[in-house]
Amino acid sequence: MNFSFDEFKKGLWGTKSKENCTWIEWVHRNLSENHCPECLALDKCWFSSEKHPQYPHHQNCHCVLEDISYETVLDNAAAVSAYSKFDPYLFNTEGKYPHKKEKLFNNWGYTVSDSKWLQKEIEK
Repeated sequence: MNFSFDEFKKGLWGTKSKENCTWIEWVHRNLSENHCPECLALDKCWFSSEKHPQYPHHQNCHCVLEDISYETVLDNAAAVSAYSKFDPYLFNTEGKYPHKKEKLFNNWGYTVSDSKWLQKEIEK
């Protein structure tokens, strides 16, 4: 693993190591007739305490954040990252995206041939 990928992972984990990170589960509580679609989508999602969505999410939000142990996360968490986020999006292989992220990754020594490996690293 090189320095640039470690910096990239800091963006995912925050400034703490993943072992020292605290985790929360977003729990939507059904306390009214109106339900926020964003809160419903967040229900049962796990986040590092440094990287969770704004809470409360909106006025009259009934959701709660519950602590989760790192061991629970380590044993049970799963992540899925669509390959299309890497090719064509990240490496812009179709020339559709003006973000220029492919230049940054190329400067770090990555090419589109590294897409599958990057996908697996993100899903870890």
